Amino acid sequence: MSEHTKKQYIGDISAAMARIHKLLLENEIEFIEIKNGITLNANDRLNVLLNAVEVAWLREMSQLMAYVDEIYFQKEPITDDQWQTVKTRVEDLLVNAKETEFIKRYHKHLPVIPDLMREHGLLKVALQNTPHSTVQ
Repeated sequence: MSEHTKKQYIGDISAAMARIHKLLLENEIEFIEIKNGITLNANDRLNVLLNAVEVAWLREMSQLMAYVDEIYFQKEPITDDQWQTVKTRVEDLLVNAKETEFIKRYHKHLPVIPDLMREHGLLKVALQNTPHSTVQ
């Protein structure tokens, strides 16, 4: 697979993950705002993302997104091992996941957050459109 193709696939996967993460985070922030009767500004939202117990479960996805973006933006060509690691880690976290705290909460949110099911489907499509995918 060419460098350009790997980069394109990783970019598609990254974009899909970013949309999913945004929907989940916005939902959690809205819950915090309603629960506490407040409106959070941009700095408060960042603080919530970094420190709030209520969103600690999302940090695993945040870390994976940072890893995917690090591979995407590196100056060196993306190796086949890096490419396979990106695919495997994303599939393991969001698609073929074991019963982790993250996946339990993620599955709880799938049917109730508008657009989340659609974005999850788009991520699966991005993973399926990649060569040698294990997504079913």
